[in-house]
Amino acid sequence: MKGIRFAVLSLACAAVPLAGVTRYVAPNGAHVSPYTSWATAARSIQPAINLSAGGDEVVVSNGVYISSVYIYTYSNITVRSLNGPQVTVIDGSNNHLCVFLSNASNAVFEGFTLRNGRGGAYAGGAYLLRGGLLRNCIVRQCFATNGAGVFIDLGGGLESCTIEQNTGWYGGGVHLWYAPSALVSNCVIRNNVALEGGGGVFCRYGGTVAHCTITNNVALYGLAFFGTGGGVLTYYGGTVSNCVLSGNYAHSGGGVYCMYGGLVQHCMIRANHADSGWTSSSDGGGVGLNLGTVIGCAITGNYAHGHAGGVLSYGLGDVRDSIICGNTASNWGGGAYISYGGSFSNCVIGANRAASGGGAATVVQTGRTGMFLNCVITGNLAHALAASGGGLYLYGLNMVSDSLIAFNTASGTNSAEGGGISDYAYTTASRYISVLRCTINGNVATGHYAYGGGVQLRYGAIDRCVVSSNLAAGVTAYGGGLACGSPGAEAISSLIVCNAARGTAVANGGGVYNANTGLVVNCTICDNSAAGSASGANGGGVFTTLGVPRNCIVYFNSSPSNANVRAMNGCLNTCATPLQGGVGNLADDPDLASRAAGNYRLLASSPCIDKGTNMPWMAAAKDLDGNPRLYDGRVDMGAYEYVPEPCALAMACSTVVLVLRLRAVVLQTVPPGGPFRTTLTSQQGGVR
Repeated sequence: MKGIRFAVLSLACAAVPLAGVTRYVAPNGAHVSPYTSWATAARSIQPAINLSAGGDEVVVSNGVYISSVYIYTYSNITVRSLNGPQVTVIDGSNNHLCVFLSNASNAVFEGFTLRNGRGGAYAGGAYLLRGGLLRNCIVRQCFATNGAGVFIDLGGGLESCTIEQNTGWYGGGVHLWYAPSALVSNCVIRNNVALEGGGGVFCRYGGTVAHCTITNNVALYGLAFFGTGGGVLTYYGGTVSNCVLSGNYAHSGGGVYCMYGGLVQHCMIRANHADSGWTSSSDGGGVGLNLGTVIGCAITGNYAHGHAGGVLSYGLGDVRDSIICGNTASNWGGGAYISYGGSFSNCVIGANRAASGGGAATVVQTGRTGMFLNCVITGNLAHALAASGGGLYLYGLNMVSDSLIAFNTASGTNSAEGGGISDYAYTTASRYISVLRCTINGNVATGHYAYGGGVQLRYGAIDRCVVSSNLAAGVTAYGGGLACGSPGAEAISSLIVCNAARGTAVANGGGVYNANTGLVVNCTICDNSAAGSASGANGGGVFTTLGVPRNCIVYFNSSPSNANVRAMNGCLNTCATPLQGGVGNLADDPDLASRAAGNYRLLASSPCIDKGTNMPWMAAAKDLDGNPRLYDGRVDMGAYEYVPEPCALAMACSTVVLVLRLRAVVLQTVPPGGPFRTTLTSQQGGVR
């Protein structure tokens, strides 16, 4: 019986974990080992740590402690202050490290101020090697080459800390070194300086910074990382998530710079600066990307002394689902600038300002592509002596698709080109600018010489776009909707309506101005106007010198001279009045559905149906509605193919199918013998 009782007692004791030992530290303690009461407390922190094991706790009273603290253990020891960091200080005296956690995977160091630490190559305030957590600490006025405030090597984390006024070369506040699992969370990182990169935080080969406020940090211009990442620099990986980055300053990437990779998501990036102070090439006021990704961020009110007030994509940057508004660049790309390729998708780029490319600018290098997909680009301004691209300034291989480019302005003291979009390619080798399925509305180009209120093209193309209500205004104004300046320009299957060229001396091409052999084909060009002096306004719809409009509808435009078309070489298969010289032209009313309602599709009675000339590229092409360009074997004039109602037999077959489907639904939902009543309401357009 006694043996059984002893065994039961032993099992019960084994089931209850033994509580860790608490040891105490106070400047006026008696310093009697093992320091397990306030009366016998150690006078410095290290002796209490040296006696501790897994599960133990060291509690430190108010005071200033000069000696360094070292924790060498794999156990879950906790060292915490009694009354918080404001009254509990570890001072490095500007000659040694404050705290070192080595292989302390579960250790917690909590509630201290670490100040005046100096660590040489690594860490002035705290060094975390392969683990450990620094929580609710203040780290300030420390210095080291890497991670002046905190250096995290291969693992560890910071939580609810303030890292401030530290100075280093790489990572003024915090440096994460080969630590993909490291987490810096809910911290304030401010007023730190890096002489090379990562003023606030440097993530080298991974690590995550989350829910932090990163403000007023600086990355000065150096030789290795060139002063990148005033707030955060990621290098070959690293994540910045749900953070606020504001008031940071760098040569490039004032808020954050991703070099060879990195992810920035759901962050507020505002009022940061890219400005080295001595060179005009400081780019990326808010964000700099080289293989990095931005998702779901608000990038606002940033400034670059060079290019890219908001976002710089230096190499294949990927920006998605973000707002890029109110940024400024001294040179090109108020909102964004693409150099060696990159893409912006589902973004709002608005109210930005630059000399050219008020919304965004690209100078894409050979073999790379710049892309704007499903974006809203609105309210941007390009303003300079010669301003180009109020919304977008494009050079190189670029694609803009399924986007709204609206209410942007190019304002030049001398010249202005492309209120909405300016294509600045000069040769076919530097093309191809493709603007596909976009709406280009309400943009303005204004200057002494004004070209392309909506779009100015050299070697680019617009395809299936709506170009409406744009204005070119100046002493001489060319192309209220579209100005084509080179033989490579193309306008295909687009609706160009309600645009205006207004010139006090000359106004040519209210809808389209084509100064070369550019291609204008299958466009509907209506309700545009050119207005200027009586002798200087010409071609309310189209003004072309060498190009020949083909398969177009140019009607209901106005100008003192040649209200619809002024074409030196005539037209081909084009509907315009008066009848134009050339083959296959018409002068009859094109019979459009409803101009007043903005519906420029063909009615069944239109004389423009099947009156165009087929071209090889049309076999796989679509019209503005997405219908096959060769709907019934021969192309129609204008931007839209007429798609007739189905024949009577097809209608009857559709009705049978509909009745069968309704009957199946009724059989499933009405109980046997139950009442049945239904009302069918036909939608406009009938059954298709």
